[in-house]
Amino acid sequence: MKKRLLTILGMMVLALTLIVGMTACGSSEEAEAPPEPEPVFNPLTGEEVESVQDLPVRPVIVSIDNVGDAVPQSNLSYADMIYEFPVEGLQTRLEAVFYTKHPEFVGPVRSTRPYFVDLTREYQGVFVAYGWSPDAKKYLHEKHVPWINGMVHTDLFYRVHDKAAPHNAYIKWEEIEKHASKSGDWFSEDKRKEIRPFRFAGVNEEQADKALADEIAELEAEKQAEEQAEEGATTEETTVAETQASETTETQAEEKKEPVKPKLCDAVKFDYSYSHCSFEYDAEKGNYKRFVKGSPYIDKESEKQIKCKNIIVQKVSSKVLDAKGRLDIDMCKGGKALLFTDGKVIKGTWTRSDLDHRTVFMDKNGEQFTLTPGKTWVEVVDQNCKVSYDAKEMPEETEAADESAETEAE
Repeated sequence: MKKRLLTILGMMVLALTLIVGMTACGSSEEAEAPPEPEPVFNPLTGEEVESVQDLPVRPVIVSIDNVGDAVPQSNLSYADMIYEFPVEGLQTRLEAVFYTKHPEFVGPVRSTRPYFVDLTREYQGVFVAYGWSPDAKKYLHEKHVPWINGMVHTDLFYRVHDKAAPHNAYIKWEEIEKHASKSGDWFSEDKRKEIRPFRFAGVNEEQADKALADEIAELEAEKQAEEQAEEGATTEETTVAETQASETTETQAEEKKEPVKPKLCDAVKFDYSYSHCSFEYDAEKGNYKRFVKGSPYIDKESEKQIKCKNIIVQKVSSKVLDAKGRLDIDMCKGGKALLFTDGKVIKGTWTRSDLDHRTVFMDKNGEQFTLTPGKTWVEVVDQNCKVSYDAKEMPEETEAADESAETEAE
């Protein structure tokens, strides 16, 4: 009997040991389970995608005519972002950044200027235009970016009959892809370009901040390495002193920071002598509707008004280069900036370290502009453009919001 009891107890201990072992194994498997992958977002719109492979290898920037018979243009509503630049004659030209959505065709396509190439370098994209200024032609042939131009690749373009030349040159997307394949596989996976993301509210704020911090650190390290190579190795004591001074300065800057207070603003106007556009905020839809000379700005193909979620104003200085009035614009000089988003306006600045890095838009505290997820229109304006808008204090910050309206004209 005693033997039998010992046998039963032994079997119970063995069973308990197996159960504990199995539980431990289960816990181990749970602990070693791979972490959930971080979500992937379109760096230009903040919209989520399944994986990095669902993002195109690189953007395509197309120079779009914006004068007279060119309007309305075709398939601008596909662009993730649109830049509007000043050109000669106090007029403007559009640079449409196509990234995640590609239209069947786009146009009218028009000529390039050097600062359009500067923009393409910023996004490491493929540049498409029809025509060029002498400086732009020379610049493109330096091969900073892959490009297609109707002055060389005439067979890739076609002309429509309902617009007068030179406002009627179009290109099909399949022609862009075919030429890219023949000219060095511009869109092959090994040519993938990583685009530092804009900062989008509630979407990728930490990721965007880290990406910018990493870029700044990389640039600073390169700069220090160059300086040390020129001047000789810096002593350890000097390095420590400089680090301590930098930390003290950063602490003082943090202490002096005050909260950025956006103002309510539901419209903004841009006036050149021969180009007039405006945006009006639709609070119900959360969109900015674009108007030209007071009329809704329509995509010719969809017949719908073009809208965006954000408007960034990038203030630059231009100077006339030649008898035709062509302009020179330094796209790395830095300057003032404005952000219109979610029915509000925030003042700030823009900087750019060099032509192969992205422009940084920041508020007065040195924090990146936080955009609303969706498409963005960037108005690059010089001293010849009048920017005007009405700004009101936020209701929670003042009891007399309606009485504190100020008209901004810059």
